[in-house]
Amino acid sequence: MEQPEYLRSSRFGDRKILERKAVDDRSVYTWQTELRIQEMQAITDAIGAELLIDLGYEQELRHVQQAGIVDRGRAVTEQYRQVFQTWWDLRRA
Repeated sequence: MEQPEYLRSSRFGDRKILERKAVDDRSVYTWQTELRIQEMQAITDAIGAELLIDLGYEQELRHVQQAGIVDRGRAVTEQYRQVFQTWWDLRRA
C-alpha cells in the first residue's frame, strides 16, 4: 500500500495503518465493544436508521438495537443535521 504524505502528517485516524503492508480487517467490529451505549445512540440519532439501512448497515443497526438503541425518528436526525450544518457554515465563514 502506498503511504501518501498526508497520512504521515495527520494527527487523526489509525496511526497503525502506516505500519501495514496490506489491508487489515481485524478491527472492523471493534466498535461493538469500544463504543458506549450513549455513543451508539448519538451515532444512530445523527445518521438515522433509514440512511444506515440505505448504506447497507442493516446488520449493524440490528446489533445496536439489540443493545437497547432505539430509532428516535427523522425529527431527531434532522435536528442533528441542522446542528452540523450550522457548525459547518460557521467553520467556513
